[in-house]
Amino acid sequence: EQFALFGQADFALTDKLKVIAGARVSHNKLGYTVVADGPLNAGPTPFTRLSQQETPFTPKVGLSYQIDPDNLVYATYAKGYRIGGVNAPVPSFCDAGFASLGVNGEPPSYSSDKTQSYELGSKNRLFGGKLQLATSAFYVKWKGIQQAITIPVCGYIYVDNLGQAESKGFDLQLQARPVKGLTIDASFGYTNAVFSRDVIQGSAVLARKGDTLGGPSFTFALGAQQDFTVGSMPSFLRVDWQH
Repeated sequence: EQFALFGQADFALTDKLKVIAGARVSHNKLGYTVVADGPLNAGPTPFTRLSQQETPFTPKVGLSYQIDPDNLVYATYAKGYRIGGVNAPVPSFCDAGFASLGVNGEPPSYSSDKTQSYELGSKNRLFGGKLQLATSAFYVKWKGIQQAITIPVCGYIYVDNLGQAESKGFDLQLQARPVKGLTIDASFGYTNAVFSRDVIQGSAVLARKGDTLGGPSFTFALGAQQDFTVGSMPSFLRVDWQH
């Protein structure tokens, strides 16, 4: 169950300068009932009820400046979260695996992981609107990352809040209409996402500071569309390429 209140307001300080302020507060409750049996569970697990609840608060603030009708710059700051959860009880034959990790067992629940994000960007129209650009640079701090941990020996998995990371990069999007009916769009992005400290669970080192979170560092997309009519029927041909 989730109950939330949220809102956002825009304040025009001048004809060109605007402040954006918003917030969201929610109360999240999770109930979980476990009934497990069978050979892979080493027999029946006692009937278990688990629960988890939290009340996250996520604000957002921003500034935008309309330089002229065709050019805008902005800056934003926001907090975010991913809802927490619970772990199902693990059979007793995983005890040796827990011992190798240096922990006493899986946590009954895990909390939300949280982010703080900063972004700077601009939106521009050039050559009478024939070329539109959107550019931004970002920096994200991620704490209490929800990570799935595989237990040695038995292979069961549980989730715990482990480690911190940071992600930074930029992206560029453009759309051009050089001639009537032809639209060309392209985007380019760069992301550097790494752990900002060692991730340790008990006696096990799961990741080192500077290790990547995975995923591509660079992304690129290019597309073109030609609009035309066949008789009185609007039609188009389009091609896209992504890397």
